[in-house]
Amino acid sequence: FTAHLSGKGAKYTRLNKPVEMRIVSDGLNKSEALKREIGIKKLTAEQKRGLWAEAETLAKD
Repeated sequence: FTAHLSGKGAKYTRLNKPVEMRIVSDGLNKSEALKREIGIKKLTAEQKRGLWAEAETLAKD
């Protein structure tokens, strides 16, 4: 996230700065992280909202 904010991330995020991180997955290698990202992108908007709500609940615990 810090790399993206400093302009050292992907081209898209150099021009469109991220505002916040919604979901954090620790302990993934690059391949696993890319698969996770693709899986999240395939979710419907309603499923993503549910995932974000679940992540917020876990973060509060």
